Amino acid sequence: MKKISQFRLWVLDLFLNHVVVCLIALFVIGIGIALSNMSSLSRTLIQSQSLQNSEYQANAIIQAWQLYSNAAASRLANIEGVNIRHDYFLGPVKQKLLIAKLRSPHLYR
Repeated sequence: MKKISQFRLWVLDLFLNHVVVCLIALFVIGIGIALSNMSSLSRTLIQSQSLQNSEYQANAIIQAWQLYSNAAASRLANIEGVNIRHDYFLGPVKQKLLIAKLRSPHLYR
């Protein structure tokens, strides 16, 4: 019991005699916590923006391929001697694979 009361007296004496040092220590601890939190938030924001941008990019690629398939291939089909292969059309399975490849986590490291 005496050790606890002695510790309390020592802490009280430390705060009373070294107010500036204690305030500086608390300020530095607060700055460290704030910087750590901002770093975590920044990392989360970068990852979510990367994921969102890759989705937009995948959708743009899919739309471009579909546009080419529908517009250019249909016009060329009317020309004699030109054989059209429908390799340019993306079915739902290929669309999902493209989006999955662009979403892979190793792209964001």
